[in-house]
Amino acid sequence: MQDAHSLFDIAGKVILITGGNKGIGWALSSGLAQAGASVVIVNRGRESGEAAVQAIQAQGGDAYYLQADLAEPQTMPELVLQTIQRYGRIDAVINNAAARINQWAEAHTAEDWDYILKVNVVSPSLLAQSAAIQMKRQGGGTILYVSSNLACRTIDRRSSYGATKGAIEALARHQALEWARFGIRVNCLAPGSTETPELSNRMRSDTPRYEALHQMIPLGRPARPNDMLGAAWFLVSAASEYMTGQTILVDGGWSIASMPKSVLFAP
Repeated sequence: MQDAHSLFDIAGKVILITGGNKGIGWALSSGLAQAGASVVIVNRGRESGEAAVQAIQAQGGDAYYLQADLAEPQTMPELVLQTIQRYGRIDAVINNAAARINQWAEAHTAEDWDYILKVNVVSPSLLAQSAAIQMKRQGGGTILYVSSNLACRTIDRRSSYGATKGAIEALARHQALEWARFGIRVNCLAPGSTETPELSNRMRSDTPRYEALHQMIPLGRPARPNDMLGAAWFLVSAASEYMTGQTILVDGGWSIASMPKSVLFAP
């Protein structure tokens, strides 16, 4: 029987994370690096990406930076190539970066749709495809898409975001089926509303909406980026080696609540 602790051992694994410099991506990058993984951080802004790498290295972790814009899907294969050139392999890809258009459904333009589909669906798909080609040669690997509970729940002004997250969950199931015979597992992690440094003040400034959000979450608060680390660690480790094509919701119970917490738990 395998030692329980070794199931979660990711020391030496090479993990590429898009948007790994801030928010949920930073929580995953820094946390997985502390667990011994070599982390490749991909983002658009070189200064913030290199700062994230330096922060991990200062803590004794191994990290490397690659610059890319997910609005340019044709550049995705190069990210895998550069990762292999540095480390010789790629064990996991975490497609975390995403765009969000906070706009009413009828106001979306063709340009809006073109942009959000490139960033949230096309580029993650092409990155996964490129990684899968290498993973076949290695005998396996893991693809993890960061989705959202808005793939199954709804709030206003998130129609395009929710649609793209639903698309990657469907994509993950199809890729999981096709790549299972090569030892490649594909899953999704779906956070609920998450307070990041960039969004926290904006969320809190809209007091009625912020309080209403609390009322919809049975556990009583929005997520914090680090709340996603445990599920992500599980999904890129051997502990989940018999899981593929699945979505794990980490949303404080929002997806199971049909009415506000104040009503659910009324005396």
